Amino acid sequence: MSPEELNVLRTSIEGMMSAAGITGVDVSDSRLWTGYSQNMSVTDALGVASRNLQSVKQQPAAPAQSTPSQAVPPSTASAPATPADDFQSLGDLAIAFRDKQIDSTTYSRLARDKGWL
Repeated sequence: MSPEELNVLRTSIEGMMSAAGITGVDVSDSRLWTGYSQNMSVTDALGVASRNLQSVKQQPAAPAQSTPSQAVPPSTASAPATPADDFQSLGDLAIAFRDKQIDSTTYSRLARDKGWL
């Protein structure tokens, strides 16, 4: 995967964990990636992580492995919220959720409506 795809994947997983109320779990947690293979697309990798989220939520957190994370540039608080029709990918939706442009209910509804979850 390209660095851009990895960033979209990381942001999307963080958004899904936040929407599910999962805290204290890093996106590099091996429990999220049970069933993942290296040749998967971003969409397939999101599906694997999404399926594993429930079991991660029910299990106590394992010690996270230290991996350097990419710095995410800060957003501007005065930027207008993106209309729901402008989301082109689950990554765009996750970024809007992270930036508090939409709430978890809206995130879940839009992701399901568009067939991304």
